Amino acid sequence: MLTSTVLADHGKERIVVRQFGKGALEAASKKGITVIIDVFRASNTALALLELNAIIFPVETVDQARVLKVDVTVGEEDGLRSEYFDFDNSPIQIKENAEKFRNKRVVFRTTNGTRGLIRAKGSKEVIMGSIRNLSAVIEYCK
Repeated sequence: MLTSTVLADHGKERIVVRQFGKGALEAASKKGITVIIDVFRASNTALALLELNAIIFPVETVDQARVLKVDVTVGEEDGLRSEYFDFDNSPIQIKENAEKFRNKRVVFRTTNGTRGLIRAKGSKEVIMGSIRNLSAVIEYCK
């Protein structure tokens, strides 16, 4: 299992790949740029929402989601849609129901993706990467 790999070291500036949850917490403590990469669904769902100009409120728990005043709820628990959420963590569902998300306030909860975002909140910057926006993430980090 990958725990920590240094990709590049330029003195004070380093690119390090770390294991997801622990890595997000450590990156936040260093106050650097944290890139959360969830190559499966969370990052692609978030990107689909952003493409529709949705305002996303990532949360770690369903209880946190319940207290927010939003237009639509998107999420899952352990890979399954909870009864609380209007939509599953699916970029396809987002695209198929685009008008329900366009310019809306959306609570977003996933088992791993949103947890990583929240754990990295102390970072100088937090970026969410996916296969679809990989080149933009690389260019931004340069």
